[in-house]
Amino acid sequence: MGQANIKGNRATRVAKALAKIEALKPDHIVCNNCKAHLTDLVTLDSRQMEGIEAAFAARCELCDQDTWALKAGSNAVADVSTAIDSVTGGVGKIGVTNKPKS
Repeated sequence: MGQANIKGNRATRVAKALAKIEALKPDHIVCNNCKAHLTDLVTLDSRQMEGIEAAFAARCELCDQDTWALKAGSNAVADVSTAIDSVTGGVGKIGVTNKPKS
């Protein structure tokens, strides 16, 4: 019970968590369909997604396709890919981009 007091109040903990996710946000992601650089990224709520540290998405204005970016282990990415495929009825393209360390 004392750990919560050490970590700060709820507002402080939420702000720290949001800052951590924002620090993981890439400058852009590459469209899986046409390879355009997408910069209008939306941060997705990944709190209930086991193994996912952060999730982002963007819609390509050139080809009208969605692309997701996940900071996660390979098993978690495979699970999300399977879930997306089952919802969309398609087979998604998976690409890997490593964010350079700053």
